[in-house]
Amino acid sequence: MYDIIYSMTSLPPTTYKELLKEFGNPFSIPYERLLWTFDWFDFRDRIVDRDDDKCTKCGRGKYRLLSNEELAEWNAKAQERVNKFHGGNARRI
Repeated sequence: MYDIIYSMTSLPPTTYKELLKEFGNPFSIPYERLLWTFDWFDFRDRIVDRDDDKCTKCGRGKYRLLSNEELAEWNAKAQERVNKFHGGNARRI
């Protein structure tokens, strides 16, 4: 069920509730730690099931492992979106 292709952290997956206990303020939880929760895995699985294992933008089926270059490009775009959302004041993810 939790078939994450890459490891986001060396820590074991946890729950959002446990992260709240650890960090106190939900806004102080690093994004990469939020992505490494069982809650996120379940949410991601529901989205993938809902979209029939296909990308909603290009229609390609089944996910694939990205090359280092593709992953770096994706991470840069994700950081841009986070910065835009936080008005340019976001921590580096």
